[in-house]
Amino acid sequence: ISSPLEQAAAWTEYLALFLADGYSLIGRNDEAIRWLRTAVALGFINYPILSTRDPFLASLRSDPRFEELMRTVKPRWQALGEHLARSLPLPSLPAR
Repeated sequence: ISSPLEQAAAWTEYLALFLADGYSLIGRNDEAIRWLRTAVALGFINYPILSTRDPFLASLRSDPRFEELMRTVKPRWQALGEHLARSLPLPSLPAR
């Protein structure tokens, strides 16, 4: 039986990421990877945060499962950036 937090995290990407962070911090890498996969599946694809900036995931970064997951996240993140650049062009600045 899962806890109410795990039940909620199964439906909410940031709660799944919080669980991944917590499990990573206490060295429970299997659970951390599972919840990180859940967060990604639910739409958390912020590659810079996951790959380098989230300090709580540091213990996972050398895990081959983490590296494999990042190989799927990175192109999704890049595609999102390209889509936003096309969809939301920045206005031109007036010439001086």
